[in-house]
Amino acid sequence: SFIRIFRWRWPSKKGYAGRTLTPMGLMRVTWFYQWDAANHQEADYDYVPQRHHENGSTYSGSPTYAWPGWETLNQQTSAHVLGVNEPDNTSGNEMYMTVPDLIKLHGDYLRSGMRIGTFATCNPNTGWVKAYVDSCEAHNYRVDFVATHYYIGGQRPENCIASLKSLYDVTGLPVWCTEWNNGANWTNESAFYTDSLKAWYTWGTGDDQKMNGIWLRDVLKRADYAANTEWLERLAVYNSVEQKRFVHWESGDFWTTAGGELYGSYNRDFAYKKTTDVWMNWRDQGDPRRQHHPVVVARPQYRLDEDGVCAGAHLRQPMGDKGHARRLRRRVA
Repeated sequence: SFIRIFRWRWPSKKGYAGRTLTPMGLMRVTWFYQWDAANHQEADYDYVPQRHHENGSTYSGSPTYAWPGWETLNQQTSAHVLGVNEPDNTSGNEMYMTVPDLIKLHGDYLRSGMRIGTFATCNPNTGWVKAYVDSCEAHNYRVDFVATHYYIGGQRPENCIASLKSLYDVTGLPVWCTEWNNGANWTNESAFYTDSLKAWYTWGTGDDQKMNGIWLRDVLKRADYAANTEWLERLAVYNSVEQKRFVHWESGDFWTTAGGELYGSYNRDFAYKKTTDVWMNWRDQGDPRRQHHPVVVARPQYRLDEDGVCAGAHLRQPMGDKGHARRLRRRVA
């Protein structure tokens, strides 16, 4: 085992799927990812790497978005890592994998010391996610949050929140929605509901982009102010799902649309909440008497000290017979 210390960032929940800096700034997002593990860390944003596909896999028939390896990832400063992209997608545009296939990869995530997310399914998929988290627990694999995409159209904002919460309900883990919009070019809903206007809006009867932005903003507000929503850590809007849903234009100066201005007009709460962080139970795989009895791993208890020469932290975390305490010190002079 080891302890790795990261510089901690405090992004808000509001993010962006991709790396188009002009609209990211105009929409005041604080984090992004790029379906890769390149070092895109920007001073103003928290970049999150992803194990998108394995080396040699394809995307839409082309060998791209391949995983560069943990050696590349561990040179970065991000404190989080995302799992495989849409493994349940059977369209041929992604790399289809089963839960047992994915579990075989998960042990490598522990090498990073990062906060680990699951794969992201096409839409909230409780069956896949619960099976995966249960298997991680059986293998003593740490997993810190659940990731998903959301492209379900024709909904009220509260339905979007409820769908995402279904993942929290079956796992008890915080949730990230890493691609998100009000439907997509492959959905066929005719209308959706906005909290702000307290009315249904039919596509094509007004300013679609503005109304879509109102819906996105209404979901953001519910994520902050609705009861018991601290489990929802991050939401990243995805733009390229039909022009009527654009939050920014995709050519020229990439300026924001009316919908993007509305998305940017709302400042979100901090993404991470200590109250929803989860410490998984640990099972002693070497002692047959304990294999079916989890050892409860207490949260680390720490004390900071400084003597003018060194700053240190004393951590105590009983974990069966495997370890009890660690002491870290770093010179400050």
